[in-house]
Amino acid sequence: MPSFKEIKSKISKGAKNTGTAIKWNFESTITKLRDRTNFQIEKQGRYAARCFQVLLALVSYYWLGSQNADFLTKYNLGSVHGAMLFFAIVSPVISGCMIAIYMLPWFSHAWTSRRILSVETFCDLFMSLGWISGFIVELSAVRGACSIGWLDGCTNFNWLMSWLFFLFVSWSAGLVFDCTAWYRGVCAADEIESDVLLDVRRTTRTRF
Repeated sequence: MPSFKEIKSKISKGAKNTGTAIKWNFESTITKLRDRTNFQIEKQGRYAARCFQVLLALVSYYWLGSQNADFLTKYNLGSVHGAMLFFAIVSPVISGCMIAIYMLPWFSHAWTSRRILSVETFCDLFMSLGWISGFIVELSAVRGACSIGWLDGCTNFNWLMSWLFFLFVSWSAGLVFDCTAWYRGVCAADEIESDVLLDVRRTTRTRF
């Protein structure tokens, strides 16, 4: 059984080592705590994607309106076509709102980065699913008839399918931007101040 002097020596040595570890723990003192409520959201690529969505929606609206009525009736695409017309109308409106939403913090502090990004993520997911669903349903209804035998209305239908797919890609790109912003703003680890870290490295360079 160790003596009282040995136990006292071990406790004193452990406390000394702990104090040294705390004293030289630079990382905890130079870490920049991340604001996970109001954080920076990259807007340049996001705004470019929104403008692209508006242009695509306008072009798709033209091709939706130029479809052959007999062609749509033959493949029972009336209801799906009406839904796609609705998406073509609301798509530019939503894209514009997703740009204007970044002005709301000027009027109300309740609109944090989290709230803005939540609304934007929901809209991007909803529109992406809407466009890809219409694309799949219409393509499945025709079932390759336009590639086997060229029917009246196939040219306009094929152009429509192209623009519907482009719209899905554009809204999916917005969703990718959203996920990236969520990761960088909420999920990523706290960063170390680069200028402070540089000073620490300069100070300790000759010691190690």
